[in-house]
Amino acid sequence: MKTIVIISALLVHSLAFADAEHNAASVLINKHDIASNTAKINLGKIRNSKNKDKFLSHLPPISHHSERPKSLMLRHCSSSGAFQWGPCSVYELKGTGPAGGMVFKISGDGEHGLEAGEILSAHEWGCKGTNVVGAIHLGIGSGETDTDAILGAGCVSENGSPIAAKVASDYNLGGYTDWYLPSRDELFLAYQVLYYARTKDATKFWSSSEVGKNKAWGVLVDLKDNEDSGSKKWEMKPNSYFVVPIRSF
Repeated sequence: MKTIVIISALLVHSLAFADAEHNAASVLINKHDIASNTAKINLGKIRNSKNKDKFLSHLPPISHHSERPKSLMLRHCSSSGAFQWGPCSVYELKGTGPAGGMVFKISGDGEHGLEAGEILSAHEWGCKGTNVVGAIHLGIGSGETDTDAILGAGCVSENGSPIAAKVASDYNLGGYTDWYLPSRDELFLAYQVLYYARTKDATKFWSSSEVGKNKAWGVLVDLKDNEDSGSKKWEMKPNSYFVVPIRSF
């Protein structure tokens, strides 16, 4: 929030010299730290100002007054971590997320949530015979912690291929690289919302949640809608199951 205040203060100062016909009184900062300007900003005077570099380096480009609404609003969009003029992007359940994945959890304001990437090939969970400290979390919001614990433990597979957590962590979509293997409940939620059934027969997906030294949690998906479809099951770590990377935004 301090950053927003600093930028807003800079905006007030800059607008004071940006247009001789309007001063800082035309800028209001509301309780959400949003700067609202009803003045027509003179871009020529901003460019010619001795403070132009400082001003423009902190703010997104401002379009010509003929191409923008009379009222400009500067917002800090926490979903993207960037400042922009106008409303922040709003995402919808089952829609496309910031990275291009499918949204399966969304906040009330539509700016935050979880998105799932593509279904990747089957891999082992890894770390057979080892209890991974810190990978026992099951709930929504804990998948990244579990994934970091698995990677930190140096887990390897029996067949020498990359483990599920490593495959998820290395995933890249839309230039975003902060993906991880979902926890048991995150994976189950993705199944419930998106219904990950893209194979002809029953298949299973790995979560990052460990059960014990030889087992971890998986989710069964079945196109035939049998009674076990969507069930959370303990599975042997050397088994190879599909991987669905997710990320929070």
